Amino acid sequence: MRHAPRGGAGLIYTGNCSVDYPRGKDVANQLRVDDMKYCAGLNKLVERVHAYDARIFCQIHQSGNQTTTEHSEGVPLVSPSGVPSPVCKTQPRVMSNQEVWDMIDKFAKAAHWVKVAGFDGIEIFGGHGYIIEQFMSPATNFRHDEFGGSFENRMRFPLEIVKAVRREVGYDFPIDFRISVDEFTDPGYHLEEGVKMCQELERAGVDMLHVSGGYYGSMERTFETPTFPQGDKAYLAEAVKKVVNIPVIAVGNIRTPDVAEDILEKGQADLVALGRTLIADPEWPNKARLGHANTIRRCINCLHCQGDTIHPGLGMRCTVNPLVGYESEYKHILKTNSPKNVMVIGGGPAGMTAAYSAAKKGHHVTIFEQSDTLGGQMKIASVPPYKKIVRHVAEWQIGEMKRCHVTIKTGVKVNPAMIKEFKPDDVILATGSLPSIPPIDGIDRAISSWKLLEGKAKVPTKDVIILGGGETGSEVADMLAQDGHDVTIVDMLPELAMSRERVSRGEFLRRLKKENVKSVMNAVVTKITDDGITYVEKNSGHNGFVAGKSVVIALGQKPVTDLQDTLDEMEVPYQVIGDAFEVRNIASANRMGFDAGQQIQ
Repeated sequence: MRHAPRGGAGLIYTGNCSVDYPRGKDVANQLRVDDMKYCAGLNKLVERVHAYDARIFCQIHQSGNQTTTEHSEGVPLVSPSGVPSPVCKTQPRVMSNQEVWDMIDKFAKAAHWVKVAGFDGIEIFGGHGYIIEQFMSPATNFRHDEFGGSFENRMRFPLEIVKAVRREVGYDFPIDFRISVDEFTDPGYHLEEGVKMCQELERAGVDMLHVSGGYYGSMERTFETPTFPQGDKAYLAEAVKKVVNIPVIAVGNIRTPDVAEDILEKGQADLVALGRTLIADPEWPNKARLGHANTIRRCINCLHCQGDTIHPGLGMRCTVNPLVGYESEYKHILKTNSPKNVMVIGGGPAGMTAAYSAAKKGHHVTIFEQSDTLGGQMKIASVPPYKKIVRHVAEWQIGEMKRCHVTIKTGVKVNPAMIKEFKPDDVILATGSLPSIPPIDGIDRAISSWKLLEGKAKVPTKDVIILGGGETGSEVADMLAQDGHDVTIVDMLPELAMSRERVSRGEFLRRLKKENVKSVMNAVVTKITDDGITYVEKNSGHNGFVAGKSVVIALGQKPVTDLQDTLDEMEVPYQVIGDAFEVRNIASANRMGFDAGQQIQ
């Protein structure tokens, strides 16, 4: 049976599938392709893709040193030279010469099962610092046998894999090779040598090159945090395309159709690959093809899908797309037979998601926001450096509400009388949160971080103390430091910005260090004066003082729930969502909002 095309992607990749279980796993829930018994399940996936007139390649992979014994289920790791990953920091064992040849055989056997399972092609994952790249790189390969030393010897492992895979799958089965052509670190290899590697791979029989860059030692370049512009790796594909005669794929931070089209029109690549872009909006290709780019839900490079979910061992999730990980639950959104009059109070991410979710079921939805514009805290979250991309979340949600015919009322502060007059059948309370103001002596001298971000306050002096080293406080510190202020962060926690995703957090902390932002951690503030703050060190109990004429407070938030008593008295069915329920993040707000809209029957 053939179905109408969905999404619109012409070629789909599985993501990395383990050829060496459990030793080669890099995430807890990784697919396996190391045994015949997995062919049946993989074949179901292939048939499902083919039913929608698309094609699918299986990506085969072994982590080497870029994993942990937690993921490898206690089995010791192996690598070319026993060099630990700078991120995973687990000591691997040096592979013997025979083990190298055995690993080549594992890739070949996996390729055999890939073809048996019915895939349309195979991708050998030779990039991003996994075991194949570890052999290719002078930073991780110090061997003295035929697999180490010279360029030719370092390339022997990937080339032997290509030859072995070709023997297994034949000459009528496409082989794609994903490669990092620049590791972006020293020691390591760079673009010139990476291009030579691609030429060798073409000569070995590879049919297509999937050109990326970086590894775990240059994570922010590999995963593209918000500091990088769209299509920032396209020049790598362009350099490779100039010297090979096989198709070249560009990948990396391609978020909008105009950027993808520009790469193709300039001849930088023959194809473009979309990863997190399609997680955020699986309909991206169809929307691009139909000229509906303005309806695309854009990825915001937050890396929630990677560092916050996949690598810690959880299921896939997305900040901007609440359906990720719940696709089977909401495969079809059924229209209600009894539309209700739904009142959504609060126009932040939770409220807007709840509004369009309920409207998709056929309910009559009105959303109320007390400020003049929608967006809630996303409006101030988009102010710090490199955070403007957050605006896209609110822009898409506003557009989606309009497409779903939600009635939008801004500049309206809802009170009990209004609720009674509206006579709602259901209420969704998404009133958000407000800054916490702890009872610190002299707190009235402090400037609210929210007012600072809203442009309603300014820091009058060069020296500034930030009370609070969470995400908001740290980002305000970054903003002020870039504006020329001398900044010190004071927090009772042991580390800065602990709520940030780990890849972007590392990059962020390096930026704060470069900006000379100082920090005093494990400190409980006791008093704010005209000249600074006094504190007690949590561990030692010692008193301390930090000098600074201006103090900015960013000590968390508290839920706003002042309408709950009214709703209880009226006995109107209601749900409390987002920060009004519990202060979390945009991902949680969107997830709760979508569920709330769907639960209205």
